[in-house]
Amino acid sequence: MAALVERSWGELVPGVRAEIEREGERLSLVRAQMRAIEAQQHQAVVGGREPQVARLAQLGAIGVGSGWVLVKELFGWRQFRNRREVGGCLGLVPSPYASGPSQTFPRPATGACAR
Repeated sequence: MAALVERSWGELVPGVRAEIEREGERLSLVRAQMRAIEAQQHQAVVGGREPQVARLAQLGAIGVGSGWVLVKELFGWRQFRNRREVGGCLGLVPSPYASGPSQTFPRPATGACAR
């Protein structure tokens, strides 16, 4: 397998191999940065500085990362009056479609929902 990879590298147009290697280095850097951010978020939750995220993370399907996004992006600056508005913001319930004089609700998808 290694010989096949080496042969493939040799057939590349000059400069392409270096570009692919640079992209690999960028990917490694981004992954390291993401690990650092996730560790920082985890420490903030464990340290008690993010109680809303900690409460959401106690739910079965929500972890620290998802809870962080929900608290910062959804509940951080938006005001919801009821649970339907929350569901509409997340795309979980139909929301009205208004275009000019027409105002309708989207039809449910075909398939399992139509039965």
